[in-house]
Amino acid sequence: MTEKQEQILELLQKTIYQFNKREQYLLKNDLCERCICGKFAMYIERAIPRSSFKEYTTDIEYDRGMGGTDYGKKRLFGNDAYLDLIVHKRGYNYETGYDNLFAVEMKKSGRDFTSDKERLKMLVDNANGFNYRASFAIRIITDVSNNLFKLEIEESFFNEQDF
Repeated sequence: MTEKQEQILELLQKTIYQFNKREQYLLKNDLCERCICGKFAMYIERAIPRSSFKEYTTDIEYDRGMGGTDYGKKRLFGNDAYLDLIVHKRGYNYETGYDNLFAVEMKKSGRDFTSDKERLKMLVDNANGFNYRASFAIRIITDVSNNLFKLEIEESFFNEQDF
């Protein structure tokens, strides 16, 4: 893992900690994934200016940026790809390509994460042209019997190159 990827992971872990501390209502009341992800994006958006990633933007359900055009829809496995949450620089740079910091897919406990994890792996593979430095599968845990309500990184994927 590169130093920048370690910084990304640290930013995400701190943000998850703050979210878990303050947003128990959303988790305990079993709100939908989009609601939880949208609120989590707000926490990331507030954390970014205090990090080394000040020039990046947070977006949810972002589906553009493919083939060197801002209007091109992201496609994976022959289908349009809607990513739950991304942190990136909007637009395409003709010298460096896309500058995508990380992507997040979220799923509630008990829901299948297999296809999302495959998509997350593809995002960090430079052969696919997305240039993500990292991607994360975050599980929304709502375990009433054990009184456990939290977000948790289930799996992380990192680009092998240092940007």
